[in-house]
Amino acid sequence: MHFGQLVVLGHAGLALRHAAAARRSGATPKELIGVVETALVTAGMPAYRLGISVLEELLADSGGP
Repeated sequence: MHFGQLVVLGHAGLALRHAAAARRSGATPKELIGVVETALVTAGMPAYRLGISVLEELLADSGGP
């Protein structure tokens, strides 16, 4: 939930930290993409682009899904 809120607010660094914590807690990439899709509905394309960018960075750093 915090990941989505931070994406909507435009806080990339904090969103990345929360997405990483969610992954460590067992969230799947598909679930995190769902959060980003919800951000699209609530805050538009800027939030969606930020969320996808954060997930790309997270998954690249962790070696993929």
